[in-house]
Amino acid sequence: MTTPRHMPARNHHSAPHFDAPSKLARFLEDVEIAAHDAALSEEDTIVWATRYVRREDSELWTALPAYIAMPKVYQDFKTAVIALYPGADLARQYRMRDMDDLVAERTMTPIASRLELGAYCCAFSRISSHLRSHDRASEPECQRAFLRGFSGDLRSRLDNRLKITNIAHRPDDPYTIEAVTAAADFLLSGTITGTSRASTSQPIAPLVSDTIKPERVDLATLNEALLKIQATMIALARDHIAMIALPYTT
Repeated sequence: MTTPRHMPARNHHSAPHFDAPSKLARFLEDVEIAAHDAALSEEDTIVWATRYVRREDSELWTALPAYIAMPKVYQDFKTAVIALYPGADLARQYRMRDMDDLVAERTMTPIASRLELGAYCCAFSRISSHLRSHDRASEPECQRAFLRGFSGDLRSRLDNRLKITNIAHRPDDPYTIEAVTAAADFLLSGTITGTSRASTSQPIAPLVSDTIKPERVDLATLNEALLKIQATMIALARDHIAMIALPYTT
């Protein structure tokens, strides 16, 4: 059996930390994990949660009806605490406008490298997953929005690549985010930061062909050769005529 751990002290480096409404959900999650490891009851978990925050927050939390109630119910306390901080509601962490703003921003600056593609995919996944999990955006809506984030020359090449690799795809249906990501990653192969590097190689000098010089011909030698050929042909012709003139013998 695992021995329960002790809750970390308030100022210990491993203690849950809360300093902004946007971090409230993570803070409460850290408290819950630590309380589980320490085998705390719901009431003790609530008490420890109030110890890890600043004095003004602690005074506010301990004044909540959910804290004063007996017995204490952690989920009621958690809901009441979240309601105190606008923007801390997990169901409203992202809005459709956040996804639209991300896509518009990415469209204005075309993706030029696999690094930028990865950053866009992570940011889009974080927002779209939240919207889908809370039924605030459908999967086709997110798929169409994701593709709109690509622009410039990459978008044209991406459309062509998707048509080639998805032959059976229906025109009215959006491409899946996985298919778009794979196609974009293929087109951006070999890129890292998107910045072009100046070539360090020396320019190749154009090949210069040697000037073709006409060969000088010795006319005397040429005439001599022609005369020899002519004499040989005449001799062969004479021999042929002589053979024809010989009488036929049986």
